[in-house]
Amino acid sequence: MQKVAPRHIMRIFIIIVLLSTTVAGTATAEPVVTVSTASGEISEGETIKTTDEVTININAAADSMITVVEIRIDGDVVKTYEPKSNTFSKTTTPDTGDGEQNVEIIVSSDRVTTFNYTIVQDSIPPVIEYTSPVQRYSGRSSPSNVTVENAYVNLSGNISDTTGVNTVSIRRTYQHSSNASSGQSVRTYRINNPGNRFNQQLFLGSGENELLARYTDEMGNVRRHEFTISVSDSENPKISLTVPNRTFNQQVEMQVSVTDNVQLQTVTVERPDGTGFRPITESNPEPDPSLLSTKISRNISLDEGKNNISVTATDRDGNSASESATITYNRQIEPKITIYRNQTQITNGNLSLQAAVIQGEITRVSVETINLTTNDIVDLQLIYSGTVRERVDIGEIIALAGGRTQVQVSATDSEGELHTNVLVADNRSEKVFINESSLADERSAQTATETQAVSNESSNDSNSSNTPGTDEAIQETITATTTGATTEPTEIPASTAIEATGVSVVVAKINQTQIQLGDTVTVNASIENRRRINQDVVVPVAANGEVIYTQNKTIPKNSTINMSLQYTANKPGNVSLQVGSAPAGKISVSEDSGLVPLDLVRNGLIVFGSIVIGGYLILKSLAIYLGY
Repeated sequence: MQKVAPRHIMRIFIIIVLLSTTVAGTATAEPVVTVSTASGEISEGETIKTTDEVTININAAADSMITVVEIRIDGDVVKTYEPKSNTFSKTTTPDTGDGEQNVEIIVSSDRVTTFNYTIVQDSIPPVIEYTSPVQRYSGRSSPSNVTVENAYVNLSGNISDTTGVNTVSIRRTYQHSSNASSGQSVRTYRINNPGNRFNQQLFLGSGENELLARYTDEMGNVRRHEFTISVSDSENPKISLTVPNRTFNQQVEMQVSVTDNVQLQTVTVERPDGTGFRPITESNPEPDPSLLSTKISRNISLDEGKNNISVTATDRDGNSASESATITYNRQIEPKITIYRNQTQITNGNLSLQAAVIQGEITRVSVETINLTTNDIVDLQLIYSGTVRERVDIGEIIALAGGRTQVQVSATDSEGELHTNVLVADNRSEKVFINESSLADERSAQTATETQAVSNESSNDSNSSNTPGTDEAIQETITATTTGATTEPTEIPASTAIEATGVSVVVAKINQTQIQLGDTVTVNASIENRRRINQDVVVPVAANGEVIYTQNKTIPKNSTINMSLQYTANKPGNVSLQVGSAPAGKISVSEDSGLVPLDLVRNGLIVFGSIVIGGYLILKSLAIYLGY
């Protein structure tokens, strides 16, 4: 064997290394693939929306021979090519269908390149599933005609489409005619980007309404539906008439509300005097939502007695309704004088009087104060004088006497009759009372004992001070005694004599709880008449359940009067008194012992003691003067 020289071995090694380096430097790269359409090049991963199949241009180049080119749709091979060349160019139309599909183009040489894009093909118009007023209709053709009962309807449904709906357009056409003219009313509604559901409220005319609905998707595919919605109205209009049944005012407010389910044609209101007016007359024949209802608020004048009012309404289809009411107007001339006791106070010797003269026909109001000791007039103030008014408020500072003062509020009505209400102000105690008897009861209660019952009215004063914010009206006070009353027991039951008339005894109270035989107890009672007429009543006073006497009395309408009644004890024992059904309290009647009354003894001792002490002081002063 021939030996190789070491230098040749080195040369061979260098050649092998150079050949290896050359081979490594010329390794092949992945094939380059471009895909385009008539609109331009497609980017890797791009989504294409179209209404039809898309023709694509495929170009590929590689450093080595391209052996296979495949086109796959959603993983399925639809086309295969074997170029056997370093380049490939092909124009083809992959067989795609409606919907979203993934397209893959695979180019294989020494290495493999995959190109992906998505195609959304939409060639079918939207499919509509109606839910109202068409019931559960689904399909591509127009729905059947529909009949409804109201002018307002909701056209709604579900939408199914590959790419989504851009717009919903609804056109309502209504042919109308009247005696004067005829014409056509057209209204178009549009909904943008409704998603997968739409709802549009429509206002329709009575009779047939032609609808054209167009549903357009993103690719411009249009679903067109034409159908008729007919409005059949057999419902009468609804009327609400609000007026008072009875009033003392010559003018009252009338509230009227009229509604219809389709459209009102006429509304007529007839006044009590026979005249009328029409808030709606021969309405516009076109569909008009403002004529679904009307509201009326008017002041109407009344005549004394009964007044009739009527409202009649007719709709476009001839359905009609009527509503009427009767108002009884009782002219009230007599004013009502109300004194607010809780707000009426004595300050710095003067009276801050808070009162009001309301209702009736008032022409003059004055306030007068009289010294009850001298009967002199202390103050006189004219509050109002002029034309007839229904209310006069009084908030005045009135001068008082040093002791007891009668405060009289006077009001003159439109016929010249004078009406008064009085109270008593006591400047010493700075309290206001309804009358003289309640003032006397207050003083008696203060002298006897702190726990002894006081008169009804002074108790009311005390209670009122604990409940600020309430206005207690001081009503007319009438004092009654047993003079002229029936003293024998009567058949009239105490519990029903007054109540049967609708008048009630609100409260009854006695001024003493312990007396001796032959003494007299005062029973104060408040009697209330809430009726709108004066009421004649029989007021019974009962002792231990037996009516001992009765008193006839007329209680003015809408008022409360106070009666002071006297009971004289004719036998010893415990006695329960009541007025009507209101218990007044229990008293204990003791026999006269023949001894000097305790009050007389006490007063005598006081006088005697005063004399003794006075004499002692005089003698002591005289002794000092004389030097003893």
